[in-house]
Amino acid sequence: MTVEQIAVRQEIRQLLNEAGINKNTMKDIVREVINEELTKAVRQVMHEMNLEDRIYKSANGNLQEAIRKELRASIDNKVNGVFNRMLVNVSIESKDN
Repeated sequence: MTVEQIAVRQEIRQLLNEAGINKNTMKDIVREVINEELTKAVRQVMHEMNLEDRIYKSANGNLQEAIRKELRASIDNKVNGVFNRMLVNVSIESKDN
């Protein structure tokens, strides 16, 4: 490392110390910046790929199918309940009588 590089490092350390920034605060700042940038990138990709609409349509289709199943089961239970209470007698008679 050259003398100039050492001098620059010392100046940077001094400026950071005066600002109250140490290694831990630098890590936190870098994490925050990376998280913000990743969030922006993910949102951009989702927008470009139209994922929000795909997710909505998929969830909406699954919800509709679940509602249909529940309605069918409910109707079947009610219809079976009505017909189970009914007594049906069938008698077969010949035309001669």
